Amino acid sequence: MNDGGTLSLSGTADTLLQPLSGWGPWSGSYAGDIIDTTTHSETISFSGLNALGLDLSPDVAFFGPYAETFTVTLSDGTTTTISGTYPAGVTQFVGFYGSGVISITISTANAADFAFGNIVDAPEPLSLSLLVAGLAGLGVARRYGLNK
Repeated sequence: MNDGGTLSLSGTADTLLQPLSGWGPWSGSYAGDIIDTTTHSETISFSGLNALGLDLSPDVAFFGPYAETFTVTLSDGTTTTISGTYPAGVTQFVGFYGSGVISITISTANAADFAFGNIVDAPEPLSLSLLVAGLAGLGVARRYGLNK
């Protein structure tokens, strides 16, 4: 993760791919890592995060459009359902923010498996506070010439 948080997956045979190199096109010209799951349900566990977002795509191979319903369940029991029709390469963004959530489980109703990528994360508030305080300190030091 970008800010030092960790992320782990429940699938042991998941594959790391790149768009157009093992996986079809991806929405928004995203060209980073994509995790291709091997089942219709995946639990993503993490630590050190206050928010997480990612793009989902059912495995439609190049057949479609494909009607799919994603069910997303957080470790605190919060559940949401997202339904749509997904041609090849079209993704659905899902995300959350809040504290106390340590995992997210994603399931598909129709597809045998799915992929996710374009993962964005946000640090815990304390990490962000320390960064802001450090930058403010540097600004004060420069303004008052404390480095003479």
